[in-house]
Amino acid sequence: MRPFDMWGLTIQDASVGKDLYLLRMKSYRAAMREVASDYESVTILDPSPYLCDQESCFAYKDGNFLYADDDHFSVFGASYIAKKISEEIF
Repeated sequence: MRPFDMWGLTIQDASVGKDLYLLRMKSYRAAMREVASDYESVTILDPSPYLCDQESCFAYKDGNFLYADDDHFSVFGASYIAKKISEEIF
């Protein structure tokens, strides 16, 4: 039995509060800004607009999981975010 079934959740419940996401990413984002500040040609792209709405960040999109575990994109998630970032760059 899958955890969603055991706890009576639906796949739409696969999310985390945006505040928690931002808190968890705070030190990483600060480190990236610090490194990028030494290189004027570096641009940091924030994936959160593609993963979150105003209140939540989602683990499931278009019928597929975005993550393989708590830190790494699934194949679908990597493809999804690569397409979104490519649209922003090009």
